[in-house]
Amino acid sequence: MTRIGLIFCWFALVGCVKMLGPFQYEHIPDAPGLINHVVFFDLKDPSNAEELVFDCGRLLEIPGVTSGYFGRHIETGRESVLVNYDVGFFVAFGSVADYESYLAHPKHIALVEKWEPRWESIRVYDVQDFRTWAWKNQ
Repeated sequence: MTRIGLIFCWFALVGCVKMLGPFQYEHIPDAPGLINHVVFFDLKDPSNAEELVFDCGRLLEIPGVTSGYFGRHIETGRESVLVNYDVGFFVAFGSVADYESYLAHPKHIALVEKWEPRWESIRVYDVQDFRTWAWKNQ
């Protein structure tokens, strides 16, 4: 087979593999992490929200964190957007081991100990990015 024939076969094969993938997108940004940890805090005293936001920022310094953000609810005027929280926090990890280390890290433990008596409730969601398991499980 000629070199051009081999190149053609290679691109045809790659194109077929892509078509067999679990999803088709023209462009999708990189995943922030394998494990994505999302927390919404409802505080007993909402005037403490800025202090909690500052404390959440310290958690992004923990080794193994690949991405994160934290802040207050923003009013967009959309009726479908839930507004029943005082502080939102998101942090991503590259592996389950990094996530487990984060949970046991002294900064995380200190935040929970400081704020647990001060929150009314929290909602915690752990989400595995679809792209990280879909290819492994096809």
